[in-house]
Amino acid sequence: MVGYPIWYGDKNIEHTLAQVFRAGFNYIELSLDYPWPFKDREKLRLIHKVAQDYSLKIGVHGPWRDIALASPIEGIRKASLDVYRNVIEVATGLEANYLNVHLATVQAIDIDKSIENDVMEAAIKSAEELCDIAYEHALYLTIENDPGKYCSLLEHLAVIAERVEKAKFCFDVGHAVIAYTRKAKRDKSHEQVNYLELASQWATTFKDRLILLHLHDYKIKNNHIEDHLPPGTSNVNIKNLLKTLRGTGIYYILLEVFYEEGGKHATPDKLSNTVREVRTWSTALLYP
Repeated sequence: MVGYPIWYGDKNIEHTLAQVFRAGFNYIELSLDYPWPFKDREKLRLIHKVAQDYSLKIGVHGPWRDIALASPIEGIRKASLDVYRNVIEVATGLEANYLNVHLATVQAIDIDKSIENDVMEAAIKSAEELCDIAYEHALYLTIENDPGKYCSLLEHLAVIAERVEKAKFCFDVGHAVIAYTRKAKRDKSHEQVNYLELASQWATTFKDRLILLHLHDYKIKNNHIEDHLPPGTSNVNIKNLLKTLRGTGIYYILLEVFYEEGGKHATPDKLSNTVREVRTWSTALLYP
């Protein structure tokens, strides 16, 4: 299934969803960041209705602003979890297929190993609780690699996979490149990050538990990474990426494209050729 991201900033939602349908997408990934789901529930109900009219399935990307599910400060972690209980109720009402989360914190995990250990335990605790709640609501819970400090690297995510059996995973191409480029800089390494090598590592580690791909391209300019570009505009080759991810459980492929190559806001009607390409290669390479 090939999806398109929808967020609160999409003003003419009916027009956007009509474009999503005409471009050949199968589903939308609805970002429930503030003011959703706390305000303007009417707009969410409209999205649900229009998506049903077009036979579009729904996935949900959970909130990440002001959320710290991996915080070692228990009060903050619990408050974040309470927000997600509300989000899961809303996702259930939207008949969502999955809930995608970031297990993040802005704590300085790199200054002391004990801090990193505390953060790891907090992340695992949140993942366990969220998986149990999501499971009760017939939702897959997918954990996405964050571009920040924690849960950005495979060494963090692999531990969560080992200890939280119900968890599924999402591979975000651009986030992985950003995280490992920053790591290379910290390590004073001049080795260039290869997105296919990262994809291979994710595939080997998570196998059929890797069910969601956030697909977009990126450019590196003067140590700055510009991502969420249409695949094929710079580094990412769709065929090679999907071939590398063969043998995983990837079923949902989100074209998380926010910008055209010149920086203009991307619209779903400009992605119809990419949708066809993703469908062609996913059928040939992922689902033999």
